[in-house]
Amino acid sequence: MPGFESIQTDAVAAHFGPETSGADIREIVRRTVLSTGAVTQADLISTVQSGRFKPQRPQRNYL
Repeated sequence: MPGFESIQTDAVAAHFGPETSGADIREIVRRTVLSTGAVTQADLISTVQSGRFKPQRPQRNYL
């Protein structure tokens, strides 16, 4: 993907919590691409800090 060469992965990874999994990293990249159309270091960090990549539990019970 164009732009990855300029991303410092250590700088992005510094914003991950200890519970961040490989699946979370994939979702961070996916959501960043979907929302911005490109991948930059600032966009990745913004997605990590927003927490948008974390799964949400349903608020109600479904039968």
